[in-house]
This record gives sequence, structure tokens and C-alpha cells, in this order.
Amino acid sequence: MLEISKNRMKNIYTTLLFLGIVAITLAQSHVPKTPLYEVFSSSTCPPCKPANDWLVPIFEEYDGEIAVIKYQMSWPGTGDPYYSAEGNARRNFYGVNGVPAFFPNAVETFYSNFTTSSVDDDLLEASGVKMFLRYMIDEGSQSVAIKARIEFLQSYNDGGQRLFVPIIEKLTTANRKTNGEVEFHNVFKKMLPEAMGELIIATFDSGDVIDYDTTYVFQGDYRLPPNANSPIDNSTEHSVEEFDDLHVIMWMQSLVNKEVYQSAIGERVYSADNYERPWGSDLVWPTTIAEFNNLNRFVVYPNPASDLLNIEFADVVKDATINIHSTDGQLVSTMNLDEQSSKLVLDVSEYPAGIYLMNLIEGDKITSKSISVTH
Repeated sequence: MLEISKNRMKNIYTTLLFLGIVAITLAQSHVPKTPLYEVFSSSTCPPCKPANDWLVPIFEEYDGEIAVIKYQMSWPGTGDPYYSAEGNARRNFYGVNGVPAFFPNAVETFYSNFTTSSVDDDLLEASGVKMFLRYMIDEGSQSVAIKARIEFLQSYNDGGQRLFVPIIEKLTTANRKTNGEVEFHNVFKKMLPEAMGELIIATFDSGDVIDYDTTYVFQGDYRLPPNANSPIDNSTEHSVEEFDDLHVIMWMQSLVNKEVYQSAIGERVYSADNYERPWGSDLVWPTTIAEFNNLNRFVVYPNPASDLLNIEFADVVKDATINIHSTDGQLVSTMNLDEQSSKLVLDVSEYPAGIYLMNLIEGDKITSKSISVTH
């Protein structure tokens, strides 16, 4: 008969209790991360066909577990008919200069190195952000109602990030051109609220909650552009082949290092009651993105910076002043924002290395940020 001393039993019990507490703490501060897979492609690109032939079966095997989006590009040749300036904004965000290009969780990867094992590994990743997303389609009015909730289970201190909420079409066929592809999956149609998503200026603490609620209406009638030289004008027309085939995903991404905090796959609902149902969370009542941005006003990145520093405002700023002071109180620079501005670029390459205080002065309101210059 196995005998265990009282002291050893006590130690075992203490260890198990500790491990249990750790497990509960981790469960409360992390959730599984939904992988985000972004593909840049074109129906005029011969190498894009084998790339998509490789990727699509993998994506389909994990349908409902991963967020996938494909941007049709304007080259080679005359480009894909479903090319859009908003898709091109994502290309510029990553610096893509050739297709096919594949970005799992914002990290460029050659497509043939990506396998089901890659997805399995990605599905084991954890995130400190929890996302809920649902949408409802009204084919008659060509509208998509979208409701989301973002909960922060741990702190994030980048200070600037964007929320991307794209509407995609699961399958298109009319944009076929010269590379032999006859079907195109998860094709990007519209980014909400604009090409670069929604700026959120904040550092987040555990327990912070953001809500998001919007409706997008596709305008006019369907048009199939002959090529990428006459892209769809979203204000008057659309390229949706079948409204019932639309889908919504979402992700939040850092402006500082392009890290994708978390992604979400939209749940389609068919009734107002289901659309409005509670999220089933006991965290505090959420605030809106506008409320977060009103408190923080602007973001600076990269921070630290060595040459160019981006200054991005929550909304258009006019009749304001930016003052930059050194840590000893000396005024280093002043910028008067007489014209409407939403983003500025400041050259700090001549600044001595160190910490500076940047103040945005709007009437009697002052918003401050600390910036670091390194060389």
C-alpha cells in the first residue's frame, strides 16, 4: 500500500491549488485567437492560380474557424475587374509589390509553406482581446447591419490601433480574366467605415469594452468593370454578384507594429430580436469608439521614432496648435494647424535623442502624449 506523508500531501495539495489558480487566471486573461489570413491576388496573374488552388482547400477545411479575405489587385496587365482603391490601401499598408502575396496574421509568408499544420498552430495562439460580431443582410435595400463588441482581457499600450470591418463576398465568378481561374473566394467588397478602417486612439486596460454598431448600404446597381482601370465607385454603384452571399469579418491591428490583436468571424442572423440579443458577458457597459477617441484625441507612431513620426487625429482638426517640449521644459517646436488636418508627419531626425512632451491645444482643451526619439 502506497503511503504519503502529511507534509507531502500538503505540498501536493498546495501545488494543485496554485496550478488551478494559474489556470483560472490565464483563462480569464486570454481567449483563443482567431487567425486572420489576407491574400493579394488578381485574375490576370498566372502564378495566382496555383497559389489559390493551394490555399482555398486549406481555408475550406477550417471554415468557421478562421477569418479569410482576398484583395483583387490592379496588375499584372489590366488587372482584376474587382480591384478597388480600398483594397489597394491594404496593399500599401503592407508594402505589397507583387502578387500573389499572402499574409497570415500580418506576416508575409510564401503560400506553399502554409499547410493545415500551420492553421493548427495558429489556432493554438491566445489573445487578450475577445470579440463578438454579428450581421444581418437585407437584400431588398442592399444593406448590411453590423453589430460588434470588443472586450479587453489584458492591457494594451500601443496607443493607436485600427478596427477593420470588411464586407466580403464568399464566391464570385464574373471577374474571371486570363489566368484560368473560374471561381474566386472571400473577395473583398467594402471596408467600414473607410479604406483604413476605424482609428481607435487609446491604451486599453483589462475590463475596457467597446461597442460597434453600423449599417452599410450598397448604392446603385451592379456593374462589372472591364478591368481595373475603371473600378467601382461605391457612392453610385456596386460589384456584389449576390447579396445573400455576403459575409462580414473583423480584426483590430496595431499601427505601431502591425500586430493583429484579434479577429472575428461574423455570425449571420435573420431577425431583429436575434440581432439585438445580449452578448452574454458580465463586463461593464461598453463605451463607443467616439468616446475613446474624444478622450485621447491623437496618436503618435512609431514611438520611439528615429526619423519620421506620424501624428494621426481621431477626427479632422482645425484651428489648433501642437507644441513639443523637452523634459526640461524648453519649447522645441510649434505647429499651427490652421487648415483641416487628419494626419501629419513630423521629421524628428534632427531632434537630440530623448523624451519629449507633445501637447495638442484645442481652445481650452489640452491633450498630451509622451514621445521618444532615438538615433
